[in-house]
Amino acid sequence: MIKESKKNNTDIENVEKYLKDINIKHIIKQEGNFSPLIYMSLLPECFSPYVSKYYNFDFGKFLFIGKQKYGILFFDIEVYLQTSRVSFEHFLSSDSFQEIYDFNKSSKEIKKIYEDTNTFSLKEKTEVELVELIKKVYVIYWEIFSSSLFSEAVYEDLVKEIYKQVGGDDKEFPKFFLYSSLVSFESFALRLDKQILLYLEHKDIEKYLWIFADYYDAPTKSDFLLKIKKAVKDKGGKIIIKEQINRIENEIKDNKKKLLSYYQSLPQKQKRLIDYIQLSMQTRDIRKDPLQRATTLISYCAKALLAKQNISSELVSFAIYQDFFNGFYTNENYKNILIKRKNCVVLFDSEGPHYEFSDPDIAINEIYKVFGGHIGLTTEIKGNPASKGKVSGPVKIILSDKDFIKFESGDILVTSMTRPEFIPLMKMAKAVVTDEGGITCHAAIISRELGLPCIIGTKVGTRILKDGDLVEVDANNGIVKIIK
Repeated sequence: MIKESKKNNTDIENVEKYLKDINIKHIIKQEGNFSPLIYMSLLPECFSPYVSKYYNFDFGKFLFIGKQKYGILFFDIEVYLQTSRVSFEHFLSSDSFQEIYDFNKSSKEIKKIYEDTNTFSLKEKTEVELVELIKKVYVIYWEIFSSSLFSEAVYEDLVKEIYKQVGGDDKEFPKFFLYSSLVSFESFALRLDKQILLYLEHKDIEKYLWIFADYYDAPTKSDFLLKIKKAVKDKGGKIIIKEQINRIENEIKDNKKKLLSYYQSLPQKQKRLIDYIQLSMQTRDIRKDPLQRATTLISYCAKALLAKQNISSELVSFAIYQDFFNGFYTNENYKNILIKRKNCVVLFDSEGPHYEFSDPDIAINEIYKVFGGHIGLTTEIKGNPASKGKVSGPVKIILSDKDFIKFESGDILVTSMTRPEFIPLMKMAKAVVTDEGGITCHAAIISRELGLPCIIGTKVGTRILKDGDLVEVDANNGIVKIIK
């Protein structure tokens, strides 16, 4: 059931309720171009029947603040660390890792649906057909996310914790962590380059449309063509793209050799931990493919369906999965509800989502008062090294695609988390600093692939640092110092 507050837009009751029962030291955030249609459908409240197949604990409260195309999600990292602990036990106790079996099965299902669906002709389907397809894709979406959830929280501290449990020596951990986090598989960035070349060869927009989908929406035909053109230009043309692919593939081969040599010297349980870390890294990265295919299907189906209700495509991103499952999209006031949802504060708890159509800026300021009280004033920020190196340069805070235009070559990219659309910026950056993420996150994997100094999990980098700050990024020790 969707619960909507009748309060006026200056009330922040949901923020107050959220802050009342949480440990502020455990809370982290994700922010960027997020839509209710896509991003809010990834929360455990939405896919709880599926996630409970693997975990029998409560995921706690979530707070989502939405402001047009921009969104911030606050959640408890300790819960996600627990998913990794539990899944590692599953991994050790059985040769058949159920999470991965289910993940592979669901990924194949969504790929087949995508390939069998004529995306650009969905408007020809009946209302009933569209609703059934949306429901089917959402369910597989949740299955993919639930089965791969363990891969999100493989943080350095957690790896160290488990490493000691399997007999590891503190003095040997830096070496263990270095080898276990080597990228020994094709990352999304590499796969994206290959998909771009395939598109240029075959010119089939529908087949490759999903590669530019994000947590807000899927591209239109014209958007796709613009993104392809820009991607090829930014990467230096087809010949340079092919050269980069060859270079990265050779590095992956070298990493595999290094990893195998080190792996063979370890006791069995430590080998299994490396297997788990590598599997987590690959799963977190490769799931982008099925999730983006699902995003594209949901987006195009919802637009085709709501067009029959005379609702414009730009409002579709503010629909939520429940609207289609309970028929709420047929409500005579539905269009006005979508408009209201452009600015909202949503509390997710055991009773479901509670909507408050508050001023998002008031809500953001209120919750950051608490974060500000926790972090204090500092000229030094600490995080986890994800890719070694030490550089200095000017900061640019990039939270969503509207900020991309201000980024210049040689800047330090500071963001909540990177996503596939950030890759062109990462290739221009001197270093990357993120608020969130473990060794399986997008920023960590792509930075290692690019040889880019990277610090992840600072929690507060985007709040302390400002555009133009001159900083030293010491990614050998996980420290960012403000020089000026």
